[in-house]
Amino acid sequence: MTARPTTWWLRFKRQMGLDGNPLRRRSDVIAAWLTPAMILVFAALIPLAASVTGSLARAQNASVVRASHGWHHVTGHLLRSAPGPAQTDHGTNTWNEMALANWSFEGRSYHGSIPVPAGSPAGSARIVRLDNAGVVQMPPLVPAQLADRIDTLTFIVMIAVAMMLMAVKGIVRRILDKRRLAAWESDWHAVGPRWSHQG
Repeated sequence: MTARPTTWWLRFKRQMGLDGNPLRRRSDVIAAWLTPAMILVFAALIPLAASVTGSLARAQNASVVRASHGWHHVTGHLLRSAPGPAQTDHGTNTWNEMALANWSFEGRSYHGSIPVPAGSPAGSARIVRLDNAGVVQMPPLVPAQLADRIDTLTFIVMIAVAMMLMAVKGIVRRILDKRRLAAWESDWHAVGPRWSHQG
């Protein structure tokens, strides 16, 4: 008479410590559920991370937009071509690079790096945005740039969350391993002398 094949459900119950095995300790069950629990937590945090990073990025960009109303706009000329190919979105370049340029402000000449569309050629005229102190400012993000920024920040945050969860899982597993080892030693001290005495 052959044994009945083990179904996937029975294998799953055994793997997750749900088969009622009296020899299985509570720490074994917790260890079995660590990975599924971390996956569920990670999945639950994805929309939260997207919402928080999106709100922060939009708030920061709105602050830049408000500040830009007091900026000075002067014309600068690129001394070198901006690095990178032009990145376009429906014909509008949305990728900024820093390039060396010169410009005049309040009767004085300046030169330095300014944000310009990627691939801008040397000698081209570009708008330089300056605050009241004459410091070059990054322009506010256009909607496409803001969407890219939010996606990038969300990805970075989720990578950080995943690493944190992996670290927590490692710490919890180490604690469980120590408890299992202590329990095994305790059981051995209780059972070992009986075996020795019987022998």
